[in-house]
Amino acid sequence: MIQNKLFRDCLAAIPAEQKAEFDLSFGIAERISEILKAKGLTQKDFARLLNKRDSEISKWLTGRHNFTTQTIARIETALGSKLISIAHWLGYAYKKTKKKDFARMLHKRDSEISKWLTGRHNFTTQTIARIQTALGCNLINIAQ
Repeated sequence: MIQNKLFRDCLAAIPAEQKAEFDLSFGIAERISEILKAKGLTQKDFARLLNKRDSEISKWLTGRHNFTTQTIARIETALGSKLISIAHWLGYAYKKTKKKDFARMLHKRDSEISKWLTGRHNFTTQTIARIQTALGCNLINIAQ
């Protein structure tokens, strides 16, 4: 349990959406680290697999990177392991609300929500966290 009142107050002041974003990004970074360790790969090896600079991989592994679903898919393919699992498809979450309410909750236009529902949108972890917070349900989970 956190004993420092100032620290507890600061933590309590962080918006739920931002906490969800941190959890998602840090969870993905932790999962990548676990996979690299299990496969005996270094950050340098991982960078070579993806044709990325070591510095970019280092940033990813800090947990502060706003991953896209496209990047997550590339990483999963390169490592041969799942990083995330789909808990609920966006359409399932969308059905729980009206289109206009859904768009309003996320501060988006109806046309953008329609584009999302086609399944071809390259979501970021930040956007996924916003949707999960607004709807109160997980769309994705960190794979085990």
